[in-house]
Amino acid sequence: MAEESHGSDQRSEGDTESIGRSGRINRRKLLKAAGTGAVVGTTTLAGCQGGGGGGDGGTTGSSGGDGNGTGGGTGSGSGEWPDLSGTEVHFLTDESSDKFTNFFQKVKQDFENDTGATVNLDLVNLGEQGPRLSQLLQAGDPPDVMQAVQTRVVQLQNQGVAGPVNSAMSDMTERYGDPVSGTRVDVDGDDYAVPCWINPSGQWYREDLYDGDPETWDDMLQNAEKADDPNGVRGTSIPLGRALCVDSFFLAYLYTNEGRVCSRDSEGNVQCVMNQGENKQRWIETLEFFSELYQYSPTNANAACSQQVQAIPNETSAEAGYVGARPKVQAVEQDTSFAGEVRASQVPQNRTPQHHANSIAYMTFQDANVKAGNAFISYLFQEKYFIDLLLLTPIHNNPSYPSIRENQAYQQGLEALPDAWTDEDIETSLAFADNILPFSQETSPPNPYAGTIYSSKLLVDVLNDATINERDPEAIVEDYASQIQGVIDQAR
Repeated sequence: MAEESHGSDQRSEGDTESIGRSGRINRRKLLKAAGTGAVVGTTTLAGCQGGGGGGDGGTTGSSGGDGNGTGGGTGSGSGEWPDLSGTEVHFLTDESSDKFTNFFQKVKQDFENDTGATVNLDLVNLGEQGPRLSQLLQAGDPPDVMQAVQTRVVQLQNQGVAGPVNSAMSDMTERYGDPVSGTRVDVDGDDYAVPCWINPSGQWYREDLYDGDPETWDDMLQNAEKADDPNGVRGTSIPLGRALCVDSFFLAYLYTNEGRVCSRDSEGNVQCVMNQGENKQRWIETLEFFSELYQYSPTNANAACSQQVQAIPNETSAEAGYVGARPKVQAVEQDTSFAGEVRASQVPQNRTPQHHANSIAYMTFQDANVKAGNAFISYLFQEKYFIDLLLLTPIHNNPSYPSIRENQAYQQGLEALPDAWTDEDIETSLAFADNILPFSQETSPPNPYAGTIYSSKLLVDVLNDATINERDPEAIVEDYASQIQGVIDQAR
């Protein structure tokens, strides 16, 4: 990461060298056009749509705060930061790879120099953040800042332990405009999440085996059948393991058919509505589609995220849906002979292009230091750091703010991607975030039980029953409607 001057909210030029491509559309102009279109299409300000990845609401972080409110501005507008001498800022995240660790160490050093605070980097392994947070909450010592999937933020806000991030969110909208619709957690006028990136559902396929983008369910069935070799590369891959990416895979298709899991009743209570009215038929249609599509997929009885990511690179299937860009990323990193033929496509739709996404955000806690937490979040998401953070995992972590797509430094970073990434791949991948619905945003206010439903893995069981278990779709809907309602009632 390039060295930056402290206290400035401007990123230095030239951190990533631009790589030219003769005979191709200029990537920078293309992405700027894509970003502008997204802004016009989603908000009146420069905004973006996004969702966040990993975890089921218990394994991706949250962030801390202190029950005294946000306590005034962070000083980010002028480049001056509050004097936090003698204050420790505890930051919990499961982004602990070497590249993320180095990045956070850099921000820690700069923040300490500019504010006098001491930053405690609590970097845990994937899957360890939930238990670590529980330990801290039980001890009455929550972190001041935590990275979290949106369902987790909503759950913690409903439990009364999340703190407001109004100050940090105000700084973000001043810098970047509004984030993508559905990525904020606004309850009674207070923000409880600062969106950073989205892992939106999308689709990846080999254009040497498919006849163009499968834009509809019928297209998907036809392409999967044509490409399918029962003794070799299968036409598609339907994951059936017990993992969040499988819940997301299912919801992506359900949402393109205008199906919903939950709604609020006339009294404002969250209820499972999968067997009610027209929504029941949407569910039945979705399960019938998966039942038909499954004949072109490997058995995949225990296939979860890693298997789905590797389905194309390992030549298991010609197509794979995923939350983010990892199928293409892995095909390129493994230098497969067909990496340059792996194309991005929107989730095939039946009634609407809207699909599922996971939204990742930063949060704070009521019993932590809210003012210091807001200051650290605002500091971390200055342009000079935010762009570098996004480029640690380019494309897969999709910016939560459409204006970022137009940012020169961000575009330069994308130019450095290998040649197997075409301009069209990048444009389509970023557009995955243009029309999304995070699970907790099915209801307004957000559904605080979405994370609990994820954890139950009942949506994964629904998909298993519709495919490998060959159950009747209507029977599945009635059965699981009562089970999911039971999960909600128990969690109230």
